[in-house]
Amino acid sequence: MKIVLATLLPCAALAGCAIAQPIQGPNAKTAYVVQCSGSTITACYEKAAEVCPSGYQMLDRNVSSSGVLVPAGRSTMYSAGPTSLLVECKPAEG
Repeated sequence: MKIVLATLLPCAALAGCAIAQPIQGPNAKTAYVVQCSGSTITACYEKAAEVCPSGYQMLDRNVSSSGVLVPAGRSTMYSAGPTSLLVECKPAEG
């Protein structure tokens, strides 16, 4: 888990940034931990769709309620904490 978090840190400053790390899922199949930062979970869903072009099954979802206020010019912007999904790709049809 430390490797995944260390990979996310450079990404944390970018809104909508997402990464996917393959792991062995609960049923011994390959699953992906998809982590994203920014104000929405949309980047996570987009990354899951990218790594699983035939679709995916959501195994778990963790949405962080923590965040920080970041200076943005003359105002501040709220940057949500990291969010993660655990997905398993559906097999390709055909």
